[in-house]
Amino acid sequence: MDKYLIAHDMGTSSDKASLFSTDGRLIKSYTVPYDVHFFHKNCAEQNPLDWWNAVCTATRKIVEGICPADVLGISFSSQMQACVIVDRQGNVLRPAMIWADLRAEEQARMLVGRVGGQRMYELNGHRASASYSIEKLMWIRDNEPELYGRTYKMLLAKDYIICRLTGRFVTDYSEASGTDAFDLRRMEWSQEVLEAAGIEAEKMPELHASTDVIGQLLPEAAGSSYSYIKKALCREEEQRAEQEGGSVYDILNRLVMHSPAGAKGLVFLPYMLGERSPRWNPDTSGSFLGIKMEHEKCDYIRAVLEGVAMNLDLILKAHREHAHVGELVLTGGGAKGDVVAQILSDVLGVTLHRLDHVETATSVAAAVIAGVGVGAFRDFSVIHQFVKPELAFHPNMDNRVTYDRQKALFEEGYRCLRAYYELESDLGR
Repeated sequence: MDKYLIAHDMGTSSDKASLFSTDGRLIKSYTVPYDVHFFHKNCAEQNPLDWWNAVCTATRKIVEGICPADVLGISFSSQMQACVIVDRQGNVLRPAMIWADLRAEEQARMLVGRVGGQRMYELNGHRASASYSIEKLMWIRDNEPELYGRTYKMLLAKDYIICRLTGRFVTDYSEASGTDAFDLRRMEWSQEVLEAAGIEAEKMPELHASTDVIGQLLPEAAGSSYSYIKKALCREEEQRAEQEGGSVYDILNRLVMHSPAGAKGLVFLPYMLGERSPRWNPDTSGSFLGIKMEHEKCDYIRAVLEGVAMNLDLILKAHREHAHVGELVLTGGGAKGDVVAQILSDVLGVTLHRLDHVETATSVAAAVIAGVGVGAFRDFSVIHQFVKPELAFHPNMDNRVTYDRQKALFEEGYRCLRAYYELESDLGR
């Protein structure tokens, strides 16, 4: 009789639940969306109860017809750098501040002043930033002291779900590494950072390896840019996709094919939520540059995709200063379209391999972790049974000159707008 593993991929916009057999077959997958609430320019929150409801709904869908006893384990991957505060019973005290929330700038500066930027990097591999969890918890302490006083633990996104499922307040090492308060060498919470931050160590969750079995289900539990352009400019395409029963992104990908490489000179800076790597500037905002009468909807959509690719190219360039970067693997829902994959390959200048289960690749990893944790698999080498390369995308050298020009405009555009972003932020305070 088949045995199964359940994996949840809790992203910023939805939870994707996947049911795998232990021999590597994807049996079912189901996605439940939820909302992000953006306000006051740099605030981004989600209701953790929306995550919980999505996890419950998606799980019910994928286990229909499956005997519960045949499910060996449940594992989670999720968006990182959230800040969820709960009381001793695991009740949420306020909406979660997610990774895109950048209101804790003052707290980040305070942490740098007390610890030092270089020392922060030595301890946890990060610079101090408003995007990380400990700075968000500092903001709650400074601005919502009554709630902070009632806080028993700070959790991350998936940790809240695990708390609801098992009653335990835990996180794993990889998740902890995104809090800015984790000592990478000692594999424990950094007392130095916590003391500088003024955060009691008792408010941090218990640390575990990703493969540790956290517990049994409680009885009551057992029962960003491309998305924006879709919503803002593509209502007609959304309606058509609904009528045809397909995906709006498939329609947008076909539209992009009518625009040439370089989008007729149109440039997009994809900083809809400020920017972290490599700019580290929370004041930035999204910008189209070089708009002309000749530009059509297809050009705007292509410019958005190229802008995202060019920012990734800057990150890749930083990696290349320290290590060789060869071929890369492409995963995620955005990788489904051949047009998007080819744009990324052309801009990055590398061969990209798309996996056969491109949308569930993260869930595959979570499922394998669960399998190793419960002893279904000896080690992680079994991953090759679950995913395989499906298609390779090679850089089109005919587009190199065009993209070199666009990259120059992209970088100069940001340089010219830095003063504007700073002024916009100052006037908005």
